[in-house]
Amino acid sequence: MLQLVFLPCLLGVVAGGDAAWMQVAVKGPLQPQPRQATTLVVVGDVAYVYGGLGNTTILNDTWQFDFSTDTWTQLPRGVVNPGSRYGHVSTARPNSTQVYLFGGMSLDARYDGLTLLNDVWSLETSTGLWSPATEVTSQPSARTQATAVTTRDALVLFGGLSPANVTANTTAIDWNDVWLFNYSQESWQLLTPAGTRPQSRFSHAAAAFTSSNGGEHMVVFSGRHIVDANSGDWAVLDDVWVLSVGTQGLAGVVPQWTLVQPAVPTVARYFSAAVTIDSTCWLFGGTTGATNDDATTASNDTTIVDTQKLLRGTFDYETLPVCEGCRGFVGFIHNLVGAVGTVWPRHGSLERHTRRLWRNVRIEHKLGGCVAAKDLFNFSVWHSPATSNPPNQSTLGQNTGLPSTSPPVPPTTGFPTSTLPESTGTNKVVSTKLSPVDDQLNQPAPRGAATLNVVGDSAFLFGGACSATTFNDTWKFDLLHQVWSPLVVGALNPGHRYGHVSATRPNATDIYIFGGASTGADNLTLLNGLWVLDTTANAWSQITLSSSMASPVPRMQASAVTSSSSFVLFGGLSASLNGTLDLNDVWLFNYAMQIWQEAMISQETSAPPSRFSHAAALYSDVAGDHMLVLGGRHLVGSGWTILDDAWVLLAIGTSASRWVPLRPVTTSGGRYSFGVVTINATFWLFGGQINGTNASTQLSGDMTKANSFDLPQLAFQAISTTSLTSDPSPRFDHAMTIWHDQIVVYGGYSNATTCLGDLWLFHVANQSNTSTLPQPPTPVPSSNATSAMDFTSIIVLSVFVTILCGCVMARVYTRCRRQRYARRHHRQRSSLPVPAPPPPPSRGLAADDIASIHVVPFDASSVAHDDCPVCLVDFQGGELVRELPCGHQFHVPCIDEWLRNHVCPMCRQPAILVPDMVVQPSTFE
Repeated sequence: MLQLVFLPCLLGVVAGGDAAWMQVAVKGPLQPQPRQATTLVVVGDVAYVYGGLGNTTILNDTWQFDFSTDTWTQLPRGVVNPGSRYGHVSTARPNSTQVYLFGGMSLDARYDGLTLLNDVWSLETSTGLWSPATEVTSQPSARTQATAVTTRDALVLFGGLSPANVTANTTAIDWNDVWLFNYSQESWQLLTPAGTRPQSRFSHAAAAFTSSNGGEHMVVFSGRHIVDANSGDWAVLDDVWVLSVGTQGLAGVVPQWTLVQPAVPTVARYFSAAVTIDSTCWLFGGTTGATNDDATTASNDTTIVDTQKLLRGTFDYETLPVCEGCRGFVGFIHNLVGAVGTVWPRHGSLERHTRRLWRNVRIEHKLGGCVAAKDLFNFSVWHSPATSNPPNQSTLGQNTGLPSTSPPVPPTTGFPTSTLPESTGTNKVVSTKLSPVDDQLNQPAPRGAATLNVVGDSAFLFGGACSATTFNDTWKFDLLHQVWSPLVVGALNPGHRYGHVSATRPNATDIYIFGGASTGADNLTLLNGLWVLDTTANAWSQITLSSSMASPVPRMQASAVTSSSSFVLFGGLSASLNGTLDLNDVWLFNYAMQIWQEAMISQETSAPPSRFSHAAALYSDVAGDHMLVLGGRHLVGSGWTILDDAWVLLAIGTSASRWVPLRPVTTSGGRYSFGVVTINATFWLFGGQINGTNASTQLSGDMTKANSFDLPQLAFQAISTTSLTSDPSPRFDHAMTIWHDQIVVYGGYSNATTCLGDLWLFHVANQSNTSTLPQPPTPVPSSNATSAMDFTSIIVLSVFVTILCGCVMARVYTRCRRQRYARRHHRQRSSLPVPAPPPPPSRGLAADDIASIHVVPFDASSVAHDDCPVCLVDFQGGELVRELPCGHQFHVPCIDEWLRNHVCPMCRQPAILVPDMVVQPSTFE
């Protein structure tokens, strides 16, 4: 596995001499996100990377690196692909355009949140399409940390690890079996080589080579071996073995194992990498650390071995000088232990390289099982009876860091009264509390963390949680007649859950829900099934996905909006080997095609921090569908922090999709577990928790709004909800949706033990920019009050008139100065030849012209300003910025919007040089 990450850096070097390492810079703006436990193989002049373990999730993307241009390109993520995985192995079939992949681990199953894989996939690089291998009756056991090399006809698989508490394993198992996968027949064959077999092992290195008579062989270096399956203890091996596979791949010769003597300390390591060029094998890096977290013994030396002498039982090697520039990285310790460095090709070799990868957090699970993590949330937790688990879920027990019982809620102390914030103006929104139904049996039980969706004139409520209960009931509320009624949906339903998300399909009667959590007697189960409610037939059904189809990992407290064609999922709270993790991935479920696809988003701009308990809303314009994301929580160490940011994902589902950070004029207050909706190009926000670090002590019951046309200058305005009727109490984890021009709010929590079951309507039609809001009756003032009011009014009016006159005079003075300058400039130019009239002004630069303007790394020492003049965000060292001919630098997305005017927004000089044009040096400071 390791050698597949760094394989290209060990090519084309002769032992000794002036061999040296050099670092190669990747060109172009696109690069894969940082990852580990991935694979990299070469076909022709292109290298291919698939999957791996990212910072927040397990990946399923395919990237290609062109050696001739030093650029990365992401292949379109097809409907059929190997799915999210890491720790797999891969080879390139000789004399073909195919790449093969086997095994690894994924987070899509039940046992402790992980599953081992033993499937085979092939990538046809000429088309960029993945396909699964033909079903076989005999195949290797599922495993990770194995090695795979290629012969002329087959993939050769050796060793590997089946960790404890993954799939059905109760103890850790390491392997020493040898399997051949015949490329042509797509079938497995278990080899039984002659001679003494090596010890079972994992985290080892292997390389293939050919002898002078055409024989094909595999050399295996060291690795780790389990010495106690119950405790998971292991030891580092220091042996070298050679397997003679045969003279024609699978034909004729009986395979033979040979131990190379003597075993030397130089190979007593694991997580190293090996490749073979001609008759020389190159071994680089690794560690001899005694624990999974020990990165202090990492090696960055290079060892070369004569493969022909290996066949004679002699380990004749030479150690080259260490890679001086690689000291800042931890050699080849990349898999699950520590950091992975930049690829350093040897001098004289083909420059094949990957992106610098870095991973500070130790991820590797203990072989004997995971250690229970501290309760991340510091929440009060409840006990709940066991519930049945629907399909497509990930059961996460005590080893996940997630709460082990019922819904998370804040502490019970420090909450304010239900008094709403005072009005910030005279405009008021009319709020009407719906009359409660007299018969309590005919309305839902109070709850929070449920979903509410409107279809026509009815609102549909599903699931949620309160106290020791999670719900799986479905209710309908008639918004015209204000009547609740339970839906009889039959035995098939999404099951007990809370913290899920939902969306209504546009111009249809279907409601989709995804994810959430369910509680059992001693665990919490994260879900990733997708269900649909047909509101005309009152029937639930589950979307059935192919096992080979990619889908989001199980999660809760995510956000979902609906675009014109897709269910759009963002972020949420999930789990990994080392506990809880938050996400920032975007997935699209296409309503028509009924498939999941991870959104293709430009990497020229950064993505938002991973988060959960946030809120999102959709708005649309002529450029497409866009998603606003606000606030939420972000994991930090063993706790979390509240975010107070705003982001927009532009052009969802298109090639132009990209994230844009906003700099709000006024923020939403830094909150989580709140609601936001869009009505008539205005965002409306209500409720949530604010002003906390590890536990909020303040609930919000305010209503705020921000106009979407103000983006990226997002400004929130507090709206008073004071009216003749009472107002909704402060709350969090409530359900919020829209019905025509009204906001509908249901339920939520008011503290750790109190669930709400009320439903409110907010009439916002009169809050538009062109309408006058209804005013309450004005009381008749007394004579004294009238006199005081008149005197105050006179003072206010006088101040206003004075300011207005000053503004008018300043405007007139500025205009006169401009006119005098224009007349003087005209007289100076009157003696010059009159040039031909210029062509009519263009409405904007063409895309090719904009792309031709230089993009350079930001260097603070070469410019006078260290922030982007458009968005006022500071540049980061080495960040790519667009530099205009006048010398001003901008963020690429920011300035591209301005270039429609052909000029620099700072100095008004041309953005594109044309013949005979001279750009004057800018004097802007």
